[in-house]
Amino acid sequence: PHIYGETPDAYIHLTKRGWDQAEWAGSHLHAILSGREDDGDPASETKIYVSPYVRARETVEGMRRGFAGASKEMSNIDIVSDPRLSEYDTCGGILISEDRFWKLNSIRGRNPYFFRWPNGESL
Repeated sequence: PHIYGETPDAYIHLTKRGWDQAEWAGSHLHAILSGREDDGDPASETKIYVSPYVRARETVEGMRRGFAGASKEMSNIDIVSDPRLSEYDTCGGILISEDRFWKLNSIRGRNPYFFRWPNGESL
């Protein structure tokens, strides 16, 4: 079974590798921000924009861990969740009937940010 056949895209969690990559990104973000000349706070005036998808929020949490592992909290970094950052999906070139298209399109219209077309691919 394929994960997309069982779980809506917005609810798919990070893999172990994804968590490791997020922590690595957090530690490197700390290094980058620590090199800035500002008021002494490496996180001052820094914002991270994230989609509301579970794996995107988990990525930020992993980054927090990596950032804190570098001896500083990310508490001063503004985390902004924006549904417009959700992935846009298509049918991956798979043809579907017109009736099925219109039925799915009405579902998509009710919740466009958390809808995945069958066999959808992120653009």
